[in-house]
Amino acid sequence: MDVRTWTWLVVAASFAGYLLVLVRARIRGAGAFYRPVRRVWPPAAGVAAAAGWISAASYLSLGGALALSAPDGAVYLVGWTLGFALLALLVAPYLRRTGRHTLPQLMAERFGSPAAGAVAAACAVLVTFTYLSAQLRGAAIVLARFVPLPLPDAVFVSAAMVLVYTTLGRLRSLTGGQVAQYLVLAGAFFVLAGALTFELTGSPLPQGAVFAGLGGRGAALLGQPVGQPLVEAVGRLGEAFGVPALGESERGPADWIASTLALVAGTAALPHMVSRFLSMPRASEARRSAAFALGFIVLFYSAVPAVALAARAGLLASARSGEKASPAWIEAWRASGLVSKGLEAPTRRPGVPLGQGGERMDPDALVLAAPEMLKLPPWVVAIAAAGALAAAVSAGAGLVLSLGAAAARDLLKGTLLPRLSDRTELRISRATATGLTVLAALLALRPPGTVVETVGLAFGLAGAAFFPALLAGVLWRRATGRGALWGMVAGAGFTIGYVHWFRFVHPELDRPAHWWLGISPEGIGVAGALLGAAVLVSVSLLGPPPAGGEVRAPGPP
Repeated sequence: MDVRTWTWLVVAASFAGYLLVLVRARIRGAGAFYRPVRRVWPPAAGVAAAAGWISAASYLSLGGALALSAPDGAVYLVGWTLGFALLALLVAPYLRRTGRHTLPQLMAERFGSPAAGAVAAACAVLVTFTYLSAQLRGAAIVLARFVPLPLPDAVFVSAAMVLVYTTLGRLRSLTGGQVAQYLVLAGAFFVLAGALTFELTGSPLPQGAVFAGLGGRGAALLGQPVGQPLVEAVGRLGEAFGVPALGESERGPADWIASTLALVAGTAALPHMVSRFLSMPRASEARRSAAFALGFIVLFYSAVPAVALAARAGLLASARSGEKASPAWIEAWRASGLVSKGLEAPTRRPGVPLGQGGERMDPDALVLAAPEMLKLPPWVVAIAAAGALAAAVSAGAGLVLSLGAAAARDLLKGTLLPRLSDRTELRISRATATGLTVLAALLALRPPGTVVETVGLAFGLAGAAFFPALLAGVLWRRATGRGALWGMVAGAGFTIGYVHWFRFVHPELDRPAHWWLGISPEGIGVAGALLGAAVLVSVSLLGPPPAGGEVRAPGPP
């Protein structure tokens, strides 16, 4: 069977399994749409959280970023890992004690301010909307290659897939589906990483690829001696074929630190992940779920460097082949529109050079193309595609739930229509989530960066908007609702303005020479968070102290 047939079979089988899990339970009431109606076993909740976290950015785009620039990719690995550890420490023992189930509800409860909750809901919609657009583009890349479809059509098909998957079940059944999806996406990624590593080094253990030497087939592929370290081999060959050096980066030290801190703060304040742990019945269960999730996430990330090295090796092998005709894998990807001479890649870089008459590839397609570059069996390619689609759809489903909750429950029912019935709320939630998903698909057609860069922008906005208020809510009883409200407005407004200026108004200026203090749009969230914290403290101190009944700070763990 060819690659396309294998891919259809594997994807169809995996999604049939997810749907069987989801249809076991029907939604009965709006509350069941946002949180489980019964207890979820903490390890299962941890696996589901990991599946919701490991998105198209982690599966597809992160490896491509690492393959092109190790320092740039390391920003995301370090920032996300440290941020999730902070999320586990902050959310599980403290924030769960409020008894609320979404981040805007938490803000309104802690500061005694419905207005602060409404601002938080609006910011949550913006963060989740941006994050969702990246997942839709990631799923579309898979569909564009293997259905095949033009990329714009594939974006809207992926949006429909995410909506169908989400609306079939409530959070309890979605948790079961995400457990199944983690098994698929993590298993698929380890199969991919192991096969790529074995092809290059002779060892199937991806965690050792960074330290391994070239095996016989890898040495023949790259034209290097057997036993030469893989990292050295792919680094040495890069510049000769127009691929940037592995250690090269546009980021200066200030931007590297700022981007990492923005990802840490954004991860700890990410609305849909905070809501998942707030939905656990007890703080101890939230803590254990977060610990399990962190372990499963780190396990997944341990294989990412191997995939990145293999993708880079595949690029170099294609460039040095000297074939006059394009390889079959380039012909296949050309039909998707992700490989062309005039490629408009969604990044500051002009796409990845392929050494074939000036053609370039979208960086987000590198990981999925790697097994084809190295001529691995079709079933490996199919498993990799199924895992990538599972990652995008699983993360997208959690984001759609978060969008519905923020728009209908937190923004509408929490402020404007408090007497809204459960049935009407559920209908509004589904309708608004559907509408916002369609708008996210439109953004995915002209994204502000690659998948991983767009997710980084969403995390920076989350950190700027929510992290100062979350921290003050836990540590500072003098913080007021008015201070939290204006802190969120200032942090989010500054960050949105900066990103909009460089990514939409003047993208030609999106270079280190024009960045403020050398900080990129991915890193500006840390400046937004500092500004938000300063405004929160100033407004809180200048105004009257909170009333006795207003402060509901969570107790100690």
